[in-house]
Amino acid sequence: MEKKYGGYTLQDFFVSVAVGVLLILFNTVYVYDSLVSGTVSEHAVFAGVFTNLVLFFILLSPWLAKKAEGIGNEEIKNFLDIPTANEPLKFSAFSGFLSDQALGSFLGTLLIATGKSALEQYGPVVSGFYVAILYTASILLVSLSFIRFISFFARYHWVLYMVAALLSAAIMFSFYQFGLEMAG
Repeated sequence: MEKKYGGYTLQDFFVSVAVGVLLILFNTVYVYDSLVSGTVSEHAVFAGVFTNLVLFFILLSPWLAKKAEGIGNEEIKNFLDIPTANEPLKFSAFSGFLSDQALGSFLGTLLIATGKSALEQYGPVVSGFYVAILYTASILLVSLSFIRFISFFARYHWVLYMVAALLSAAIMFSFYQFGLEMAG
């Protein structure tokens, strides 16, 4: 894809604009509701901090990806242990995927359980930062694990790749949902 708009691809530019508009819209509605109601609850402040931080991270993702391009592609592949084109699928790859998903599920559980107590003890701003950081870390962990696992199937026919991707995504989302429900 052709690079435009300060080195970003057109797709990155549109995603950034869409998320930026969403961020502005959210904050406008948030401030309007606060002015109309005359009060701001702790839960509203927490939701505002959390949502702003997550959307801000998404907004910065193209810039962060551009900065990460400075790191050699092979270094990232080695760190993430991305399989090579001829590397066979082994049980350790499957069990590693499941253990990464279990860790993400645990982080989701930890997010809910400790987020509630952080809100009570430290207030909405600190707990909003805490939950946003933990949420982002857990989503990155399960997503990177998912990408690493389905890359084993990229060399096969697209039908097998799609089946593997859909089953892996179902596992990923079910683990994460289970972790969130255990804490709730």
